[in-house]
Amino acid sequence: MRHMRIIAIAAALTIITSAPSSVQAVSPVTVESSSNSDKVYVDPEIDSVVKNQVMAAVKANSDQEPQIEYNVVRHDEREVIVEGKLKGLTARYSVTYDKINKRVAHTTIYYNDSEMTQVMDAALVDKIANFSESFSEMKHPFTFDTLWRVNSPYQDNKPSNYWVFFGHDQSLYVDLDQHNRLKAHITVPLKQLEPKLINMANNAFKQIKGHFPTAAAYASLNKEEAASGFTWYIYDRYDNNHVTIGAKTNKILEVVRHGADWTNEADFNKSFAKAKYTSSKAIAAAKPAVKSLFKLNLSGYSVKVKQNVYTFTKKGMPTIIGKINKKGEFFSMQAIPVNGVLE
Repeated sequence: MRHMRIIAIAAALTIITSAPSSVQAVSPVTVESSSNSDKVYVDPEIDSVVKNQVMAAVKANSDQEPQIEYNVVRHDEREVIVEGKLKGLTARYSVTYDKINKRVAHTTIYYNDSEMTQVMDAALVDKIANFSESFSEMKHPFTFDTLWRVNSPYQDNKPSNYWVFFGHDQSLYVDLDQHNRLKAHITVPLKQLEPKLINMANNAFKQIKGHFPTAAAYASLNKEEAASGFTWYIYDRYDNNHVTIGAKTNKILEVVRHGADWTNEADFNKSFAKAKYTSSKAIAAAKPAVKSLFKLNLSGYSVKVKQNVYTFTKKGMPTIIGKINKKGEFFSMQAIPVNGVLE
């Protein structure tokens, strides 16, 4: 889940916004940037096609009209970035126009969380309130202060079209492309976790091959609507290695080490063009870690292989998914409960 913060922040840094069809070019003047106190130059010379697309992106993602004034904070051979404010709200916007592909690449609308009821329908507001309240029941309440509307339709990372609430070391996402599916996390200091959870994570790191030794450094309490329950996500300093533990069951659900050893996509495809293991050898290779981590015996399991991913299944038993490196070492192991609920 920590990647959710990274995705949102990365999107914000690259995002640009638009101005309305009625936008009028202002005279070149020096103004205050909407994102910092540095002086920026307002460039009125934006192609009308670009201006109209930027304006359309703002209205499509906010249902509000932009103010007439706008700031062009970047205009080079690759992109145009436009910033401005919405009419009737404190919200501001940022839109990035991709000149190479001739399209709006990113749009972000920045709201104050107090404007939530003005920009969201009542049913979604209630859904978010109930979802966030469940974190209070876990003694880790949300305290949001910022609301963003983000749309980056051409990025690979998901979600790419969403609302996100931010607080101090916490975030809640609403994935608009997945029927308003919710997911959220709150960063929790390790000292607030039960020592046995930290010990479980550190012991789990030792069961899976990685490039170097590692240890738990941070933790977050996560919940995803589709998965139903709460999980602890415990990770090292750079989030290269992590362990996921069910908050209700205290069972390990996933261990991922920094173990990839291919140099690029071509090397990956060549290395895993043929299965490295037969079913019996795959079970033999995975068996010690699966037993240690998940307390499961792989006897009687079937095996399916797709490149470096090995899926172990057995009727009425959790599904195990493992990933190997070029040496045939498992660096990732995941257990999916029979009912699919992670808790």
